[in-house]
Amino acid sequence: KGVYNGFSTVTEAFVKNEKAIAIQNKITKLKIPANSYNTNFDHFSVVGFPYLSELEIGANCFGTVSSVNVERTSGLVSINIGESSFYNVSSVVIQDSPLLESITIGEDGLYCNGENATLVLQDLPALTNLTSESNSFHGVTTVVISNSPNITNVDLPSAFVNVENSTINNSGIFEGYISNITTIRNLADFSLLHEFTRVIVIPANTCNDGNVTLFSIQGYSMLESIEVGDG
Repeated sequence: KGVYNGFSTVTEAFVKNEKAIAIQNKITKLKIPANSYNTNFDHFSVVGFPYLSELEIGANCFGTVSSVNVERTSGLVSINIGESSFYNVSSVVIQDSPLLESITIGEDGLYCNGENATLVLQDLPALTNLTSESNSFHGVTTVVISNSPNITNVDLPSAFVNVENSTINNSGIFEGYISNITTIRNLADFSLLHEFTRVIVIPANTCNDGNVTLFSIQGYSMLESIEVGDG
């Protein structure tokens, strides 16, 4: 056992209230129950704890957190985040975790509703799976993904529709993932479609700049989905 802020720590622990959460080194599994820590928290930080192998966050947690930082966790194998947790974050950094294999997120988890939201995934050589039920990373405007060459399974419906800047290298199938999402805001943007387009996103209240009587998209063999907003 160790002691954190006056509380004994065990291998499956619930973190006690602190604005910036720092997890005791000896914890091997961290589980946060649903509907927890939704007030008075600014940052979620898991840095440098070699014995932590599983990080599990329940649904609807950490609604006020603005940044998530997981790095130098040399024993971490899996991250599981429940629906709508970390909804309002503006910064997500996961890096320097050599054994991390999977990141699994529920619907609206890590939605990234904060201003100028940024996602950084770096130096994750074992990462193979990055999946979400829907809307994770929806609000991200800047993406940096590097040195994660074994990413082979990416399933992120409605992600990255607001990306303005991206730097992606040595990151498996992710290298073509974001570039194959095409956002259409006016009729001229249809020229941005290309043969590898995988997802077409038409945000709400856009593409109203002409008299369109027929909407037809043909010949895009890689196309998986078309997402059209209201109005």
